[in-house]
Amino acid sequence: MSVNYLKQIEEEFSASWQRITNILSSMLDTEVALVNSVYGDELEVIMKNKSTGEYFKLNYPYDLEDVYCEKVVKNSEMLEINNALDDDRFAKYEGAKMGLISYLGYPILSPDDRVVGTICVEDTRAREFSIREKELMLQFKELVENQIKQLNLTKRLEAQMDRCYNLHQQFLPKNLPALDNISYGTHYQPAERLGGDFYEAKKISDKLLFYLSDVSGHDLSSEMLNIFLKESFYSYIMHNQGKDDFLQPAKILKYLNQRFTRENFPVDYYISIIIGVYDLKKEKITLSNGGMNVFPFIVEKYGQIDIIKCKGFPITALSEPIDYEEYSRYFKKGDILHLFTDGWTEQKNSSGELFGYEKLLELNSSSNNELPAARLQKIYQEFIDFKKDVPLQDDLTALLIKRGLA
Repeated sequence: MSVNYLKQIEEEFSASWQRITNILSSMLDTEVALVNSVYGDELEVIMKNKSTGEYFKLNYPYDLEDVYCEKVVKNSEMLEINNALDDDRFAKYEGAKMGLISYLGYPILSPDDRVVGTICVEDTRAREFSIREKELMLQFKELVENQIKQLNLTKRLEAQMDRCYNLHQQFLPKNLPALDNISYGTHYQPAERLGGDFYEAKKISDKLLFYLSDVSGHDLSSEMLNIFLKESFYSYIMHNQGKDDFLQPAKILKYLNQRFTRENFPVDYYISIIIGVYDLKKEKITLSNGGMNVFPFIVEKYGQIDIIKCKGFPITALSEPIDYEEYSRYFKKGDILHLFTDGWTEQKNSSGELFGYEKLLELNSSSNNELPAARLQKIYQEFIDFKKDVPLQDDLTALLIKRGLA
């Protein structure tokens, strides 16, 4: 048996258990109503009705053998005592010594069906408890047990969420590929404990493959989709490496779409993603858009902006096989490619105004003689100044890639 199981969670339910004991003592018209924690050979009263007076001490360990609840615990069943004075076995019990001669008690079970406590009423007069009174006690016993189950489930889910959060953090690349004359800026900030955004970059032969994604949900399902996405990329590369022109964003998107459909994900699951390939030899960048509603853009050395308006459907279970568009252009010295998720553009301030896509463009309309990490930090500071105390409404993720180190 877990040591002091109910005692460990007492603070979570103290107000509720106080109400329960008050209601029981009132409706059953008894002197005493108690919620007790049992651990080892001891019983501890952790809640009693407010009008109990001097009967029983709170947070005081009683020997289990000295209280009526002993048989409830040992037999794991209800016990009714109508008059303890009629049975010499009960004379040694603390209740009898206090003049509490009638008793009705039920075991409190943990989620794995161990007796961890009792709920009971005791009175100074001999009495038989009615069927209605027993049913009422049983309902409150089950209420306490359901509270414990809910807390246990919540803690298990929180532990799973923590594990998924740590897994997501581990999956995010700690270092992007070190390439001559290529520098990066990245930002990842989930709106909730679990986020749905992700980014990745890998050097494959003489090409840089990268993507930015936004999946449905901010829970365990979003982590599952990100795992699917990461594994699918590896699978595509493993099975196609060596083929001519296999690193084409449109081909990869089509493969992801087909594989997603085969996995039979629920219809409300989706992946929005931008995939890019930078050919290091040809100095050419190619992009395909699978449902990302924030168009990527390239800021040239002296501030000119090229918005990449390639469109495409997100990856969903409802998608039919489609061919995705590709956009290609030379990636010149000083160019910075900007990829953002919609957490940036759809954030509101206290007046209900959107940060918006135009604001992103405006902030990048100057010459870019700085590293992308420094530029991204400035954008983020403008974002914080805009939203102020308004909570983050969606995940905030960005990937900037610059040709040049200054």
